Amino acid sequence: MCVIDLFLSFLMMDIRPLFPQLIFSATIPVPNGLVEYCDELKKGKTENRTSGGGWETPNNLQENKKFVDKYLKAHFLVPLQRELSTVKFPSWNLDALWITGLNRGGYHVDHIHPCADFVFTWYINAYENAEGGCISFRNPMEYESSKMLHYLDPEIKNALGLCHNFQIKPKSGLFLMFPASLYHMVLPSGYDNRLAMTGNITIG
Repeated sequence: MCVIDLFLSFLMMDIRPLFPQLIFSATIPVPNGLVEYCDELKKGKTENRTSGGGWETPNNLQENKKFVDKYLKAHFLVPLQRELSTVKFPSWNLDALWITGLNRGGYHVDHIHPCADFVFTWYINAYENAEGGCISFRNPMEYESSKMLHYLDPEIKNALGLCHNFQIKPKSGLFLMFPASLYHMVLPSGYDNRLAMTGNITIG
C-alpha cells in the first residue's frame, strides 16, 4: 500500500492524484561521432514500422557488435544504469533497440509497444528551439475523465497534470522512459535529421 501526503494546499477540499503514470528522464550526453554513424546505418537495411517521412533501423541494433562496442556500452548503458540506480530501478533486460531518423515533416503515428514493460527514447540529434517534433503522450483515462477535463477549474487541472495529452520537446541528450502501454506519437518534425534511439525493456 502506498501512502502519499500530496494535496493541493490552495483548495478547501483536498484532491489527491491516484496511480500516476511514471515518466523517467535524465540527460545522457551524446558521444562524438554518433550522429555521423547514424548516416552509415541509414545506408543499410531500414524499415518504417510507426514512422512516416523518415527511416528506422531493424529493431535488433543491440546485436550489432560494432555499435555496441563503439557507442552503446560505454556511452549509453553505463550512464543509464548509473542514473537508474539513483531511484533503485529493478533489474531489466533490453529486448529491442533501434534508431529512427525523421526528415522535416516526419512523424510517428499513435502507438504502444506490446510485450514490453517500459520504452525509452534517447535523443541523438534534436533541436530544442526548433518547431515541431515533440513527443506527445495520450491520457490513458481520456474517455473516463473527459467531462472533468472540460469542466474542472484550469488551475486545478494544471496543478494535477490533467490534460488530454502531454507534450515534451526533445533536445539532444535527453533520455525519457515510460510505460510501454502508454499511447504516444511524434508530431511532425520542423527540421531534417531528427535522430532518436528507442528501446523496449522488460523488468526482472
